[in-house]
Amino acid sequence: MKKSMKISMMAALSISALTPVASIAAEQDQLPAGFYDVKTGEVISADSLLFASNEEKLAILTNPNFYYVNEEGNVIKATSILTAKTDAEVNDAIQTVEEVEKELDVEFTAGGVIINPDPEEPTPPGGGGTPVLTGNQVFDNTVTSILDEIRSETNNPVNEWLNIDFNKTSKQFTVGITDPNKTLSDLNSIEQRIFNKLEGNLKVNYVEVTYKGSTIKRTPNAGESYITYASLADLKEKAFAAAGVTEQTNLQSFNGKKFTIVIGGVIGDKTINNTEYTLDFNIQ
Repeated sequence: MKKSMKISMMAALSISALTPVASIAAEQDQLPAGFYDVKTGEVISADSLLFASNEEKLAILTNPNFYYVNEEGNVIKATSILTAKTDAEVNDAIQTVEEVEKELDVEFTAGGVIINPDPEEPTPPGGGGTPVLTGNQVFDNTVTSILDEIRSETNNPVNEWLNIDFNKTSKQFTVGITDPNKTLSDLNSIEQRIFNKLEGNLKVNYVEVTYKGSTIKRTPNAGESYITYASLADLKEKAFAAAGVTEQTNLQSFNGKKFTIVIGGVIGDKTINNTEYTLDFNIQ
């Protein structure tokens, strides 16, 4: 059953109003609250709008391709948030996810909108019907492939003490460590390898790292379009330093801890919308 959604013009420009407070825990397969673009397939999480200007928010609300999904699974076209004059008109414009998916022949997922091919378009040689992936999905798939590649390497000493699993649905990395004597510096060498494999295909334009309550954000330096790996490393170092962690900190101290990273940018020709990932450490 559809539920009401009260949104005024001023409230629409406030992320706190756009993100409803759930009275009960969200279901495991529930869509994250945010704005979903049914034309490009991209999703802008409600949390990421905390860092957007009013002009950027207004650009989203005036784009007819964006649909806002709240934490209860209700959907409203972004433009209706601005054009509706009363709460009753807002409520009349609310649809369910299933209704919009059927109407537009799309599928809403946590990583974005899967857009089904136009049936009038000719089927390409070798078949068709492959869903259009969003930049976030391409990034997740690429990272998964890189981790699988590293894991399958023979005579790789890293595999003797480290295993990293990545859940694309929950955006969660689980870092399993069998040698507690390793340090953060040892772990950084793996991070460098992953970025080296992404080099040339990934361009980052926003990063936010949080560890033990300390949050550090980074955008491109003046005159740069994207953040360099050196800047990313410096960012993480500052976030850790704020929490009393250095390169030589023993990984044993991370047992049971986690940190989050929000990343945004471009992979290939696709945009990665600001997305939060978590890293959980487990000394095995």
